[in-house]
Amino acid sequence: MKKVVFDSNIWFSATIGGEIGKQIPKILGKSDIKIFTFQEILDEFEDITSRPKSQKYLLPDRIIEMKKLIFYFTDFVAILSPITAISRDPKDDYLLVLSSDYDFDYLVTGDKDLLVLEQYHNTQILTFSDFIKELEALNII
Repeated sequence: MKKVVFDSNIWFSATIGGEIGKQIPKILGKSDIKIFTFQEILDEFEDITSRPKSQKYLLPDRIIEMKKLIFYFTDFVAILSPITAISRDPKDDYLLVLSSDYDFDYLVTGDKDLLVLEQYHNTQILTFSDFIKELEALNII
C-alpha cells in the first residue's frame, strides 16, 4: 500500500476542477493507496478557499463536496516531531516533518519550494501529474 499526502494546493486545484478534479475521486477509492491529511492542511485549505480572489473560481457546493471527500476518504494524523527548518520556505516544513513522521511514499504538491527537493527521507516529492504517471507505472490506476 502506498502512503500519500496531498498538499493543500492539490485539494484546492481539485476543487476548481480540471484534470486533478477528475482524478482525485478515482484515487480516493483505490485500496492500494492510503491518503493522509492533518489539521494544518485543512486550515490552509479553508484559508485558501475563503479568500475573495479564490471565490471567483469556486462554487460553494464544490468546496463542500471536496471537504466531504477529504473527511471520508483520508486518514487524519498529527505532526509528531518538532518542526525544524528544512526547505527554502519555512511554512512548508510541516509537510516534510509529517512525511518523515509517517514515512509517506509520496508528497504530492504544486509548490516549487518543495518540488525542488525531489525527495525527503523516504518520501518522493512529486507534482500531481507525475504522481499519476507513477501510479500508472505501478498498475494502481
